[in-house]
Amino acid sequence: MERKNIRRWLYVVGFLLSAVASVWLCCVVLLSIAEESERLPWKKIPAELVHFGVEKNALGQYCVHGEFEYRYRGKTYRCQEMGAYARRDIRNFLVEYDVDVPHAKVECYADLRHPGTAVLFNNYGHMFMWRFLGGLSAVGLAVLAIYLYREAER
Repeated sequence: MERKNIRRWLYVVGFLLSAVASVWLCCVVLLSIAEESERLPWKKIPAELVHFGVEKNALGQYCVHGEFEYRYRGKTYRCQEMGAYARRDIRNFLVEYDVDVPHAKVECYADLRHPGTAVLFNNYGHMFMWRFLGGLSAVGLAVLAIYLYREAER
């Protein structure tokens, strides 16, 4: 195979990979938008921490685990879902609430249309931003691959 054909195939493979990545990341972004819009009407309501802990994993990221309960329309619900959070969300939460006290009074975000579904943190905005930037980068790579392929054809 001559050198020009090899370059052409490399550009085609690069374009296909970046096109697949672009489609995949755009789908992830759309799912993020849907998930975020689903959680927007959730209401902040009083809750009690049953237990709460913050650990640092092997990658240096902080992971939150715990359990909380809240009352809505006379029923008590118990959840373990922490939701989406960033490091600053954890720091602000620890500053705002005295989590070392048994049954510390906190606030959670509950889906009042489906009681029993709640999260302690509701910061989906930062996740959307990073996914959007990743999708935009993948589209940029696809455009670059098309440009380079056309340049190689000349």
